[in-house]
Amino acid sequence: MQNNLSLEEIRSIKYPIFQTENIHKTKHAGRTVIKVEDCFTTCLATKANTEIDNLDTIHNTKRKDGRIKRVVIDPTDKSIYNIFTLKFNDNNETEDWSHLAEKCNKSDSALYSLAKNNINYMAKTVGWQNEDIQMSIIILRYYLNNGRLRIKNLPWHQDPSTITMTTLLTPPATEDSQDIGFTGGNLNFSTISKEYKQKYGSPTYYADGTEYNSNTIQTFAYPENGGFIFDNITSFHKVSDIELHNPANLASINIERRLFSIFAYPKPENVVALADKTANNNIVNTQL
Repeated sequence: MQNNLSLEEIRSIKYPIFQTENIHKTKHAGRTVIKVEDCFTTCLATKANTEIDNLDTIHNTKRKDGRIKRVVIDPTDKSIYNIFTLKFNDNNETEDWSHLAEKCNKSDSALYSLAKNNINYMAKTVGWQNEDIQMSIIILRYYLNNGRLRIKNLPWHQDPSTITMTTLLTPPATEDSQDIGFTGGNLNFSTISKEYKQKYGSPTYYADGTEYNSNTIQTFAYPENGGFIFDNITSFHKVSDIELHNPANLASINIERRLFSIFAYPKPENVVALADKTANNNIVNTQL
């Protein structure tokens, strides 16, 4: 995959996996969901958030209502998926971080350190020995304020990557907290339905209710200073409703939920194999 491929071409690379029955032979039916805990420090998240405050944003969806915006990390490239490549050795390590440094604009930034930290965690967890992995960094800002007390009904979807690591930079408020903040924003997972598989040649990426299995839904809260690693081969996911906490105490400012994600594009068959390879850490409920 080259950096100049269109979004639809990027999205299409994983669908030939449905041409094989091997996916059904794995214990977890090819699905991987791994909880990631304490993979970065609160201090690093605070510094990264300070840098995010000073970065430009663009609308994340065609619905330009200001609910969700994407952060522009590299001011020289405002494309949706700004892809770069890292080469990993037989210890799941990379010695040349120059491509990442270019995307983060400088190698001494907190965002560079956070991305490097999360990529290392991801590589050690899923195993990328002697592979060249293409990836991109996605930062999303979800805005709540007096005029928008909640963000509801976000769609079931898949990321264009074959595997994603997503982490939360702004923790939710606790129910008994008197501080202003947000609640909700948990991550829901479900399987792709048989009907969806039959039409994978032209994937929609956004489920309409017939493309995911409602009886396989699992919901997880984001752990502190962490998140999840999950496949985008046979799983759908969505963010649950987000609500403003203690809105009566809010002045004319935004409260934000900030998400920092690594989209990675290893071969689809390798992602399917992770379901068994990471079985001890895989929290997919095989009984659903």
